Amino acid sequence: MRESDILNKAYQKYTMETKGAPAHSCDKAILKASKNPERVIKDKIEKFLTWEYQYCVIVDSSARYNKDLGRYVKSETSAGCPDLIACIDGQFVGIEVKRIYENSRDRQSEIQKKVEHRINRASGKYIVVHDFMSFYNWYIN
Repeated sequence: MRESDILNKAYQKYTMETKGAPAHSCDKAILKASKNPERVIKDKIEKFLTWEYQYCVIVDSSARYNKDLGRYVKSETSAGCPDLIACIDGQFVGIEVKRIYENSRDRQSEIQKKVEHRINRASGKYIVVHDFMSFYNWYIN
């Protein structure tokens, strides 16, 4: 099954159950103006889990521009925190998105590996995904 088919099926089921009418497509619900491919992956995972009646939030760890200070301010998110935090069927899940590029792949930092160990030790789950389909394959198994 294709990624778009999976997302549309979940979206249509969700809108039918919550609004009583099917939606045409989930494209507008997912594809925001973001040009960051990693952000698009995060958005797809977060929306899919919402449509599956699971809890998921995107953790934004990027610096923010503060107009009053006239500079970027460091995020208050703890170092190494997963990109998404979810509760799937009552289980805590940290989801880290690491894209694969043409000539290399993004890798976990040492602090992210320590956070992964802490989550697993606390009986949570921590997964590293490369795209929506790698997440979906983990989810259905």
